[in-house]
Amino acid sequence: MLTSVWKQPRQLVAAIADFPAMLGPGFPAALGASLRELSALGMRKNQVSAAILRCPAVTQYTRQQMAANLQSVGLDLSNAPMEVIQFLADHPRLLTREGAPELGAKLRLFASWRLPPPMCPLLLARCPRLLKESEEQLQAVVDIFLGYGLTWANLHAVLLGYAPVLRVETSVVRLTLKLLTDFEVDLGRVVRYPRVFVHDPVQCIGPRLAYLAAFKPEKQSWQLVSLLSRSDDEFASLVCRRLPDEYAVFKDEWVRQFYEQVQLPANRGGGAGQRPNTLSQRLWSREVTDELWL
Repeated sequence: MLTSVWKQPRQLVAAIADFPAMLGPGFPAALGASLRELSALGMRKNQVSAAILRCPAVTQYTRQQMAANLQSVGLDLSNAPMEVIQFLADHPRLLTREGAPELGAKLRLFASWRLPPPMCPLLLARCPRLLKESEEQLQAVVDIFLGYGLTWANLHAVLLGYAPVLRVETSVVRLTLKLLTDFEVDLGRVVRYPRVFVHDPVQCIGPRLAYLAAFKPEKQSWQLVSLLSRSDDEFASLVCRRLPDEYAVFKDEWVRQFYEQVQLPANRGGGAGQRPNTLSQRLWSREVTDELWL
């Protein structure tokens, strides 16, 4: 039984050193009961082993106690998807009386965004690092989306489609959405491709949308994943049917002018000696407030 959890003796020694109470009068029979309790929560054998290795303290809880700890903070494991079970196996401290409140704080915040209760833990399961992210950061990103007119339903689709967006710097989220709206990209396309925030707004999104507007406006209606997930050379040759070197010159000049306009230091070389590609004045008109650029 012990070897089903601790493959090597040193792992068992480390676990006992971390949580001596595990060596109670009922050891090792009590451990077998703990394994069954975790299995009753819906964990597979490998998940049970991982949970005990990460947090030996869970061996002191019954299934009813762990379920009660979760229910006290708004998480009902009834019909919970395997993503959530895996999340709890990876973060078993949340099953304990001491760890559950940390989970509850995030679930309450997500519920304030009108996420249905079953979706709140799913959001954490899809990006566990949100546990350690400040509520100020998370709320700030949501406020930006709402400020750009996303409905609650669309916001939910974006967050569940790419939960790490909540950890993206707010300045990057603002700039990405501003570029998309400046180039008249329907933000409904962000719902279909929420991983748009993976791409650098200055080095990828901005110059590509500007290039399409100048040379291939008919391609602007393409799916964002098709426009952004390719390399620069593939974008130029396959999407725009132009020479990659031509796009490289355009991109360098676009980036240079961008940093000049927002008064930030350029972090890459511009196309020195090349004829500038004039950028749309509307792009830099700052029809939204200055804090959009902060």
